[in-house]
Formats: sequence, C-alpha cells, structure tokens
Amino acid sequence: MDIQTWLDAAIADAKRRGIPELEPLLRALAKSTEALRKADFAEQPDAIVDELSDLSRASNASVGNAGHTRHTDN
Repeated sequence: MDIQTWLDAAIADAKRRGIPELEPLLRALAKSTEALRKADFAEQPDAIVDELSDLSRASNASVGNAGHTRHTDN
C-alpha cells in the first residue's frame, strides 16, 4: 500500500468515526513517513544518531530536573 492510498483510507475512516479533526495529524504523519522512506541513511548513517542526540540534549536542558523522576520502592 502506498502512502497516498493509506492516507485517503485513514482520513475516510476518521470522518466515518466522527473525528475529522484527525485529518491534519494524519497528513503530517504521511508527510513524515514519506520523508523517512526517501532518506538515504546509508549515505551518512551517523548523522541521524548525532541529530537525535543533539535534540535529546537540548530537550533535557530545557526541561531541567522537572523531566526526571526517581523511582523509589516503598
């Protein structure tokens, strides 16, 4: 199944279920999926790892300690 066929079916299903507000999210997911399928990860396999690491560090810095929780056994 290609992305456009999936997208058309998913939008129709969302409308049938009475949740048409999912359409923009489904379109974004289809666009992201298409970009991932077109990406040439073999060309620069470490680039995606480096980018994700940078995003993770930036996210953790902006959250500070509020995003970290400690598990305690009680």
